[in-house]
Amino acid sequence: QAIRIFRDGVQIGSTIAAADGSWSFADPDVLGDGVYSYTATATDRAGNESVRSLVFKSLVDTVAPVAPTSFALTPDTGVVGDSVTFSPAPRLSGQAEPGSLVEVFEKDLFLGSATADNRGRWGLDLPSLADGAHTLRIQSTDLAGNTSDLSTHVIVIDTIAPLAATIGKIIEDSGDDPLDAVTNTRRLTLEGNGEPGSFVNLTRNGTKFGRALVGGDGVWRFDATGTELLDGRHLFVATATDLAGNAAEASQPFAVVVDTRAPLAPRLSGITPDTGNPRDRITAIANPSALGVAEPNSKLSVFIDGNLAGETVADAIGAWKFQMPVLATGSHTVVAKAIDRAGNASADSLPMMVSIDSGVPGSPIITGISNDTGSSAFDFVTR
Repeated sequence: QAIRIFRDGVQIGSTIAAADGSWSFADPDVLGDGVYSYTATATDRAGNESVRSLVFKSLVDTVAPVAPTSFALTPDTGVVGDSVTFSPAPRLSGQAEPGSLVEVFEKDLFLGSATADNRGRWGLDLPSLADGAHTLRIQSTDLAGNTSDLSTHVIVIDTIAPLAATIGKIIEDSGDDPLDAVTNTRRLTLEGNGEPGSFVNLTRNGTKFGRALVGGDGVWRFDATGTELLDGRHLFVATATDLAGNAAEASQPFAVVVDTRAPLAPRLSGITPDTGNPRDRITAIANPSALGVAEPNSKLSVFIDGNLAGETVADAIGAWKFQMPVLATGSHTVVAKAIDRAGNASADSLPMMVSIDSGVPGSPIITGISNDTGSSAFDFVTR
């Protein structure tokens, strides 16, 4: 049989069918990209020609597809969009030419393939990968066999939690002890340590408070001066997380005491030893001790005649004692001021007058007796 071949309705050549009825024909023209419709007729030895065959369409495509783009990981834990995850076998997805076959490699290792849908979307469940950075190479092949350029995309697998963070101090720690976390400031800055590059998530009394990045030196600092805290005790907890979202164990609670109220003025109650009359604050001792009551655990500054004489500390119930320096004979004014742990200062106490009388009195003289009878009233003879 003679076979006539038509392209888009125009005969482009003919061939002879083999004894088994098969035939082949090479289009003689170099075709541009596009869709072409082919039909054929068969003519037997008697000259009878068949009707045309069903249309066979052929697509000529010499253009390579665009390299795959828009890569994403699922789950992308931690910061979404950074392709860092704690899942060792995440799903990689992206965009490619619709209908193309997308293949994924790491170096020369084939990781898998997927077919892009009619909107160009594709996804591939990656095999389990070791912790660390992985540079993936992605390419697509269209239906015509054209292969795109390679795209690269780096993903990071991190399944290890960072070191636990700690809270070390508040910058605005007032008072004598710079590390007791007692302050008279309501706007604070917290500081601590953690794994460099990790994030520190802070809570206050169980409620989210803020987030800080740990620097390369392992120190983090969170400026919370935009939040005014009320007076009282505040419990802060720090939890470190890395870029992959792995969370470390929470830190121990860090107690901060905000105290903006000045203590009550201390009270001077007397001296010891108070010789003679025990309550008249007149003593023969040149350096007695002043006694008083103040806010428990506060520091007392004691002034004598307007000059600072020294300091002492009130005990847990507020009692305090201060041994004065050697004082000159005469009257002296003693005043005390209390300073609490937060550094708040009280008003001055009421003054206490102390008299030092260390002189020895003169010897007494006996001048007579009463009822001195007899002839002389001064002979010390009486009946």
